[in-house]
Amino acid sequence: KQLLLDTYLIRDRGFGNYDFVNGISRFVVEKECDIRSYIRGIFLACASANIKIDNINEVKKHRGGYHLEFVFSSQSLSKDFVHLMTTFSFNLKVIPRKNNFVCYIKEMEIISDILAIVGANKAVLTLQNELAFRNVRNNLNRQLNCLNANIGKTIDASLKQLNAINLIDDTIGIESLPDNLLELCLLRLANPEENFEELRMLSNPPLTKSCINHRFRKIMEIAKEIENQVAKELASQDISTVVHQGLPPIED
Repeated sequence: KQLLLDTYLIRDRGFGNYDFVNGISRFVVEKECDIRSYIRGIFLACASANIKIDNINEVKKHRGGYHLEFVFSSQSLSKDFVHLMTTFSFNLKVIPRKNNFVCYIKEMEIISDILAIVGANKAVLTLQNELAFRNVRNNLNRQLNCLNANIGKTIDASLKQLNAINLIDDTIGIESLPDNLLELCLLRLANPEENFEELRMLSNPPLTKSCINHRFRKIMEIAKEIENQVAKELASQDISTVVHQGLPPIED
């Protein structure tokens, strides 16, 4: 009884009557070291973690999410605990679960900090290693995705430019183009897979990327005009053929 009174878990109502303290008494968490000790006790009493790191094909993979929760039977105690954790800038969320109240956190960095406060140093090192590995893997994936996207854009643009150049060459001939456009056409034909930056370095004297983009736009416009002209000629030929052949007789 005296131990429960000294730790402010129960209080004396007089005449031999005692009741439980629903929340956290400020008298047991006056100092930061007291707060750390209290959090450590709560961790041992009602905490559970769901942190799974599997080793598959010698590559660490994270499964199931990062989840640390504290389960309380008292709502006031859960609220006081959430407020207590803000001392270290930990913002826990509270949800009801059956007859209990669960304070939880899902951010791995914060979980790692909480484990450090309660003294679970081995677990902290494991999580930090996983965090470093995950960051490197995510950064590498983002770089690869960006690189693949840029390669795809370069290939698509190059194919359109090559098709335009070939169309011009098959109709009016690329020799009929102005010298600046002819030079770029020859450069693209010789380097079908290079991007603008590489074409810029290959040009003599080196051109700016905006200049290359402007010239390619002119080449694409010329090719578009040729396509429209060819389409008009084909349409006129079809109409002329119909006129010469005559229309079929109208049946009764």
